[in-house]
Amino acid sequence: MSAIETPQGLLWGGFSQFGNHTPLNHLLDLMLRSRDYLGSGHDTAAFEAMMAAARAFTPAPGVSELAGLARRETALREFLTGYDSVVDFLSCEVLKDPLWSVEGGLIQFRRVLQSDAGSEATLEWLDTLPWSEILSDARRMDHAVQEFCAGRALLDESGVIFAKDTDCARA
Repeated sequence: MSAIETPQGLLWGGFSQFGNHTPLNHLLDLMLRSRDYLGSGHDTAAFEAMMAAARAFTPAPGVSELAGLARRETALREFLTGYDSVVDFLSCEVLKDPLWSVEGGLIQFRRVLQSDAGSEATLEWLDTLPWSEILSDARRMDHAVQEFCAGRALLDESGVIFAKDTDCARA
């Protein structure tokens, strides 16, 4: 988000980050599209959507890199179940584990890939991504959700979270 000016008190800009599509948002989109494809019985439209999400990256992951996500489908689904509970936080009771975080989930998912010799190509591709920026944005998203659930932030219909006061935004 550093490339654009953001409104005062913004904690999280929703999925699009005010139109600035971040590496975190692209990675989450790819992971979601991969899950959709794996759950679709290998539907052509779901495959095309996954490949479109892959093309958002430079370099784009190829079939062998995407196969690493499929090899670890259980871990991918576990991460995305936690992620879904975070992004569906319109009611904070939805959070199955209030201590779960996007940042921690991404780190854990990467560890699972590291333990799988068949996921080497996926890990090599992940190493081309700005991982520190992805984790920084994940921390920002986690903070915004925590502030919202604590009642110190407001959520609009597009998923944007604003701090109610400046103390909340400084953390």
